[in-house]
Amino acid sequence: MDLAYCRLSTTAQDLARQIHAVRAAGVAEEHVYVDMGTGVAAQRQGLTALLAFARPGDRINVVGLDRLGSDLRETLALVHSLAARGIFLRTLGGRFSADIRAPRPAGRTFGKARGAGHLRSRA
Repeated sequence: MDLAYCRLSTTAQDLARQIHAVRAAGVAEEHVYVDMGTGVAAQRQGLTALLAFARPGDRINVVGLDRLGSDLRETLALVHSLAARGIFLRTLGGRFSADIRAPRPAGRTFGKARGAGHLRSRA
């Protein structure tokens, strides 16, 4: 099942753009999970609900990897957690885009982090 996560981390960001992108990618409205908050300590009830709902074989769609975590370490930890659960990941834009489908769960396509904010894909 296709699921989606959208997050605003600043008031300057546009939630409508993210929701439009994931809906255009085929995610049903009832499967779009949203968080609106700023700061590292912001509660992420939408992400918590999404992770509780997601099952092996599901695919989480995000506009960019930066929507998953507030920093690189948190993002990589979440990607690896998804992979361990058999949940796939698709990014719809951003600096790094990927469409990871079976049989390669999310984390298997991500290499080691290089530098402060770079992720590379393994072919």
